[in-house]
Amino acid sequence: MSRYAILSDVHGNLEALQAALDDLKGRDVKEIWFLGDLVGYGPDPVECVQVLLGQQDWQVRGVRGNNDQAVIEGAAATLSRLVNDLVTHHRVVMDAQRRMLIEATERSHEWTLQMLAGTEEHELLKNLTELQSGPVSVDGAVLMHASPCDPGGREGNYLRTPADAEEAFVCDEGFRIGFFGHTHHAGVFRQFTTARMYDNVQYCSARETQEFSLGDQRVLINPGSVGQPRDGDWRAAYAVYDTDGQRRVEFYRVEYDRDRTIGKLRALCDPQQGGDGSLTSMIDVLVQRLQEAG
Repeated sequence: MSRYAILSDVHGNLEALQAALDDLKGRDVKEIWFLGDLVGYGPDPVECVQVLLGQQDWQVRGVRGNNDQAVIEGAAATLSRLVNDLVTHHRVVMDAQRRMLIEATERSHEWTLQMLAGTEEHELLKNLTELQSGPVSVDGAVLMHASPCDPGGREGNYLRTPADAEEAFVCDEGFRIGFFGHTHHAGVFRQFTTARMYDNVQYCSARETQEFSLGDQRVLINPGSVGQPRDGDWRAAYAVYDTDGQRRVEFYRVEYDRDRTIGKLRALCDPQQGGDGSLTSMIDVLVQRLQEAG
């Protein structure tokens, strides 16, 4: 029997990561499969790299997310480029709220780059596999950050709906079990027939079930986000993939000291605590996302 912990989207949230790892100690897992975005948004990028990639309790096999890649390349996103890409290439309607989120992402990338530049943790982050040619195969499954159509999430693909999953299954027909993150929503997409091109995928949210038997059909599984859930449940999310007999995935949620994480974020823009007041708008957005889990 082999059991694998599936973690994704820590996003610099040390309290959430530590709570998830502590909870894992009672789950009898063999190793950790990490699906990307260890850094970005949260107040502790350096410490999160140390804790996950420097720990000795489990072997960690992982892939880079789009935020990890930006830090490794030393190329923070720019608001103008992000807006232009979304409007021109993805035909996204750009309202004030979306612009605010993109601006917060830009500032967060800049700050995270400053924290990690030239550190040993920056080198450790490079140990995560870059997703250039496709998902990474491990023990009968594949790992990716965003989608088989865009494994690293560089092009902005989000696997959110059954229609997205239909496209993903067609995009890469070489896998049966795939694990992905990026959306911060825990759940399973299952292809129940290949007899037709459309309406052939069922979705089951992890809020509907805590255990999902995989069967013989093709599946795409999202463990949810450790550090910044966006599915209405603020607790740290992760999954365990059990390969014994009938394969199944177990979904878990763990409470953590969210107020401590929010306090660290607030301190980053508080001049009285050595913070930078120009970060206030970014911090307000990030705090709201933690509080609302959306």
